[in-house]
Amino acid sequence: MRSRVLLLVSVLVAGVVIGGASAQAGLPSGVTNVAVTQGNTHSGVDGHLHVARRISGTIKTTTGKPVNGFVSAFLNGHPVASGSVTNGSYQINGLFAKSYAVCIGSFDVFGPANTTGWLGRCYKTAAFNGSKVPSNATLVNLSAGNKGNINFTVAPAAAIAGKVTSPTGTGLKFVSVFVYNKSTKALFFGSTTNTGTYLVKGLTAAAKGYAVCFNAFGSTSGTGFLSRCYHNKSWNGSVSTASGGTTVAVALGRVHSKVNQALPRGGAIAGKVVDAGTGKGIRGDGVIVYSSTGRFVSSAGTNSSGAYVVRSLAASTSYRVCAAPTSTTPTVRYHGRCWKAIAWNGGRLPSGTNPVSVKLARTHTGINFRLTKTVIKLGSIAGRITEKAGGQPLQFASVSVFRASGGFAGAASTDATGKYTVTGLPASSTGYVVCASASFASSPTPTPGTGWAPRCYTDVAWNGLAVPTSAHKLPLSAGQKRTGVNIALRVGGGIAGTTTQFGGSTPVPNVNVEVFTTTGHLVTSNITSFDGTYSVNSLSPGNYVVCFDGRNTFSGTGFLPQCYNGVAWSG
Repeated sequence: MRSRVLLLVSVLVAGVVIGGASAQAGLPSGVTNVAVTQGNTHSGVDGHLHVARRISGTIKTTTGKPVNGFVSAFLNGHPVASGSVTNGSYQINGLFAKSYAVCIGSFDVFGPANTTGWLGRCYKTAAFNGSKVPSNATLVNLSAGNKGNINFTVAPAAAIAGKVTSPTGTGLKFVSVFVYNKSTKALFFGSTTNTGTYLVKGLTAAAKGYAVCFNAFGSTSGTGFLSRCYHNKSWNGSVSTASGGTTVAVALGRVHSKVNQALPRGGAIAGKVVDAGTGKGIRGDGVIVYSSTGRFVSSAGTNSSGAYVVRSLAASTSYRVCAAPTSTTPTVRYHGRCWKAIAWNGGRLPSGTNPVSVKLARTHTGINFRLTKTVIKLGSIAGRITEKAGGQPLQFASVSVFRASGGFAGAASTDATGKYTVTGLPASSTGYVVCASASFASSPTPTPGTGWAPRCYTDVAWNGLAVPTSAHKLPLSAGQKRTGVNIALRVGGGIAGTTTQFGGSTPVPNVNVEVFTTTGHLVTSNITSFDGTYSVNSLSPGNYVVCFDGRNTFSGTGFLPQCYNGVAWSG
């Protein structure tokens, strides 16, 4: 479990908020809408934040050594906050007056180092697998305030170690190791070193023992090697079947060593993928090997000359081999082929394919593909972005082009004269929508205090997120260079306020202020300054919801999230 405290950051790219709605929860009921009008700042949208609660304590090993790592608080089984464990001590801030499970996963214990790793635990000592909180975990209730002395210990886990070699005894690197607990069905992972050795730590007790399997799919030399489960049991390399082979028993606190495996050599298929017209190699294409029934077996990519080798294949007389359809540039798309010269769209294996035989320790060469291509003529959309009142150009305005379906198609920034060009657009009969925003724009005309509001072509209001249903759609033919798509931005509106501690006037800095549409989609965000104030500008006129999240203020225990006017929010 790698959950960490969530810091929600809104990133504006070409005027579009990347990330969408709040990442953890929707807006609460009963929120107060904030009306924004052109040229005005709606002030007094303040947050009066309640101090959050915390859980603190110590985590040590069963021998009394302090732990370093990360510990998390879970609410109804979901991770909601975490804290670092330093020299055995921890503190988890930003919590509500609710009941939490407090747990540390085996992979979240970074020290002290040992050869077997550590078992995950929840307070009080309930076993924890790193993801699912056990039903018998003791909950910590914060309804009466902060809780300290939530102390617990972690015990040594078990480990399995060994060496993976070729048939001649040479250590094999980068072999994936899968260790399957036959009692709990938990799966643990490892990888071999440059010398072929491996160590998989953090294993829990297993009354039925473990299965240990080795996947050499990543081999990059010769014909590769076949996957095996200990001890020398054939395996297809699938995670779902990594439960066979000789059972390995483990004991907590000990390393079960010498779980070694020699992998037999596999077979390989090799060839080239080239342009049918020029004969030049196609770089980066995927070559896929299937069974005769169309089941995926393995794959490889082509190098700069179009050559490929698919390794680690079992012996067979019925493989099917296909070169995938691929786009090497925005204007060139190659059509897929299966051996020999059977058209393939990249989906289900087509009929009429020819079998390819593979023998162990040998490479079947000459499985070559000549792919035909389609050259696509791309078009462009150009125009000028100005401010509406005086018609002055806006430099550094962001222009975004969307497909009629709402998908993002391209972007550009305006120059000193307000001009822009968005290139690389395929032909579209349904058309494109062009919108502009000017959060970072400059103009010969002084920037209004409330900024310029986003707008789409033909003077359609835009909130900077979804494409407006009333937006004008511009069809584009192949290679067309459409010009004159001009947009004049009106003066925007703003929202401003202050965050203070509830019951007083003490300002709260570093609070994340998030502005949503009334349907719960995040428009933009800001951080309160040292005196607790904030302002958000360049908003299109309309209604918004403003919420405050102070759990990560780096001050004390943090502050609970809420929406304006004091409406409790999960954040």
